[in-house]
Amino acid sequence: MQDSNLILKFLIKEFQNDSIAIYLFCCGNVRSQSTAIDKVMKITKEIFMPFIEEQYIKSVVKTFLEYQKTQYELGNISVKPIY
Repeated sequence: MQDSNLILKFLIKEFQNDSIAIYLFCCGNVRSQSTAIDKVMKITKEIFMPFIEEQYIKSVVKTFLEYQKTQYELGNISVKPIY
C-alpha cells in the first residue's frame, strides 16, 4: 500500500463531511482554507510524522481537501455549518 493511500484512508475516516475543517475549506475564504489545512495537519502529523515527510503529508492533505471542495461544489456532498 502506498503512503498516500494510507494517509487518504485515515483522512476519510477522521474527517467526515460534518467536520469543521471541511466546512472551513469548502465555504471559507483563503485564510479559512489555511486554517483548515493547519487543523488537519496537526492531527495527521501526530500519526504519520516520524515515518513520512511533512511536505508529503501536506500535499496529500491539500489533495484531500481540494477533492472535498470539488465534491461540495458539484453538490455531491453537503457540509455542516459551524453555527
